[in-house]
Amino acid sequence: MSKVSRNIGTDEVSMCVFCREDATILMFTQPEDDLTKFPTLAVMKNSWRLAVRKLISMISGLGSKEIAILRVTKFWIPDSGNSVYHVMYKIKSAFSEKKFLKLQGGNFPNLKWYSLEQVQQMCVSGQLSSPELMEYVAQTLQPRNFYPITSDPEASKEGFDMLNEVLESNVLVDVESSYLTPHEQLLKMARFSINEQKRIYKEFLLRTFPNLLMNKVQFQNFSAELGWKKTEWPDLFLCADVTARGGMTFRDLLLFLAATEPDTPHGVGTGEIRCQYIFRYFDKNRDNILDRNELRNLILAISSSKGGQKPLDIEKVVDSYAQELGLGPKPRMSMGTFIKRVGELKFRGTSSLFRSSTSVLKLVPLLSDKYATISQPPPSSSVTPLPKIASVFPGMSWKGAFAISSPADNVAEYLKGSDKKDFEIATHTIRLSKHGVLEDVRPVDKVTYGKSVSLGGQDHFLRLPSLQYYDEKSPANELLTALKFFSSEISIKGKASSSKPAFNWGKYDIENLRTNLLSVCDKCISIMEKEPRMLRLTAPIYILGDLHGNYPDLMTFEQVLWNLGLALNPCCLLFLGDYVDRGAYGVEIVAYLFAQKVKNPTKIFLLRGNHEIRQIQKAFTFYLECQRRFGEEYHFDVWNMINRVFDVMPLAAVIENQLFCCHGGIPSPWLCSRIEVIDTIPCPLAAPDEESILAWEIMWNDPVKSDQVTAAIAKEMEANEGFAVNLSRKTGRVFSLDALDTFLKRNGLSHVIRAHEVKTAGFQIQQGGKLLTVFSSSGYCGGPNEAACIFVSQDKIRIF
Repeated sequence: MSKVSRNIGTDEVSMCVFCREDATILMFTQPEDDLTKFPTLAVMKNSWRLAVRKLISMISGLGSKEIAILRVTKFWIPDSGNSVYHVMYKIKSAFSEKKFLKLQGGNFPNLKWYSLEQVQQMCVSGQLSSPELMEYVAQTLQPRNFYPITSDPEASKEGFDMLNEVLESNVLVDVESSYLTPHEQLLKMARFSINEQKRIYKEFLLRTFPNLLMNKVQFQNFSAELGWKKTEWPDLFLCADVTARGGMTFRDLLLFLAATEPDTPHGVGTGEIRCQYIFRYFDKNRDNILDRNELRNLILAISSSKGGQKPLDIEKVVDSYAQELGLGPKPRMSMGTFIKRVGELKFRGTSSLFRSSTSVLKLVPLLSDKYATISQPPPSSSVTPLPKIASVFPGMSWKGAFAISSPADNVAEYLKGSDKKDFEIATHTIRLSKHGVLEDVRPVDKVTYGKSVSLGGQDHFLRLPSLQYYDEKSPANELLTALKFFSSEISIKGKASSSKPAFNWGKYDIENLRTNLLSVCDKCISIMEKEPRMLRLTAPIYILGDLHGNYPDLMTFEQVLWNLGLALNPCCLLFLGDYVDRGAYGVEIVAYLFAQKVKNPTKIFLLRGNHEIRQIQKAFTFYLECQRRFGEEYHFDVWNMINRVFDVMPLAAVIENQLFCCHGGIPSPWLCSRIEVIDTIPCPLAAPDEESILAWEIMWNDPVKSDQVTAAIAKEMEANEGFAVNLSRKTGRVFSLDALDTFLKRNGLSHVIRAHEVKTAGFQIQQGGKLLTVFSSSGYCGGPNEAACIFVSQDKIRIF
């Protein structure tokens, strides 16, 4: 890699010159690194517009009749208080003008025209300065309207989409946060504090600017300086490039460096992620299976890392491993099996694998000295001591799975803590009838029959959550009591005025309903805003899809699945969104679910659907429903308060690290390289269409149907990693089976469970059995469909 000093304190402009008549692009190859790129110029004291005019003039014979901004990227610069911009222009050149261009002997060496196929080949072979150049080429050669550089980029939606921002919030990870995903925990265990991340990010910028992704050559040069052998570079790159797009983001690089740090513990949590990298490294043919040859290479690497000699009869050693691992005479091992066997201590020696010989924390300051600084020298930072395992992974039970690189007393403390559970006697008794109906709830110390009851001292009076749970006068319980009245049929012989049909408020005081609902909404907000944007849940669990105001169906599910209440049910509940609109009882649906959430915050979980958006509700029925229910004076306050709860709802959930659940569908890989990115979605999110395209896609995307795949859609999917515009909804995207496979493999998942579409049977198994759609509102819009529910338990996904 070139060690030319550079200053990233100035903006840069690049131009993608294209000829649409023969579908060619003008690019040049830099001799120092043998990478092909677009002509680029630093913006010293000029405006972007003047800089691109100067850039055009540097190529003799190039006209400039049609110039447009293709993309503006804003880069955050650590510790400077400033940002720098890279502006990509597209310049249209007529076929008749090509012969007048002087391609050789100018400012850009090896300048030539490339066809789309040639650019694609260079992208695959790693000859482009960044794979994102392929995206620019594809966008440029597609017939689209020009937006002149004199227009305001924010004047239209398309102009607004041209802005891409690399912000501090989506670059750095606060490893001292109270909630960390497993990958964020890996960064903490690698001692990548905020200051260390800034130092690495500066190095990343120095090597990649003005591109967003680190290419293969840049990565290999970096790997060489970390002590990796040249023979290891290709497989290291494929292993670190988890999205398989030919380049990696800063977060991709950061996680790879954390996993390969010499001192990163190979213990609980971190060991599993490191094993994922190890598996990908030895999976040479990328089929997600270690065959006999790949298993042999892994065994030899373990032997070598321990300083041992190559076994005399390696095939016997492989046979012995295969037998011990239960793989049979022709061993084939999946990633899940590999991680499980390592966790069971049946595959030892992985802790010494996949380690760089030099810590990046020692290397980065030395490397940065070779360049001009970005704004000021990297701040010195003392390395914080390795935290205790028990404090980083509270409550995890995967003990003993890996050799933990920390003091023995810390390990003992962790193992002791993970084995021990403190039980306590509940403060209330539950009386059931012989038919399984809940008859009575009373405090234990108020029971007057039988043997006297003592909880030991007065501590039970301090257990306020339990007292509040059964307090009939709490807003949540008052709301549930009112809803029970609403759903009940009351028939009093001879007193027609006191009778009422089921699912009718009769003479109930709506003011009381409004007051309790507002109070419950307020408590719901305080609960949900603390939840991650992507929940991590465990089985057993029930999963319900769209309800759309169908309160009778919700009550049927309650009667069948949790008739004694959620506190006495061993299962959790996960709802996938679309609670309101198109049905008559949206208010009752949210009142019930919100009250249950307040009472049982760790038993019921609510995801956001595409109808939990204000403008959608105004276009459909929920806004009018609130108006009818609460009157002109109060309806807006209630409607807005309900939507404030919607604004803080999580967007997705993962069950048992295998099942990805959301309302709509999987997001585009360029928005979400890994599912952990979902946790970066802002909260609250009042306008997802403006604040988070990622959230919007999760709520709106659909699996593509075979009858939707026209030639144009197929071509668009081929160019966009299996994604295309969702023409039926006129927003969001559709995704193919290939896109789903890539998403599942990249994130180590097995299935996707989603809602969003009505199905005649209430469910549909799609895309090779890897995607399941569930719809939980029968007779939707007067149709013949049934309602369904998913039950996840004991490694089975059951439908009823």
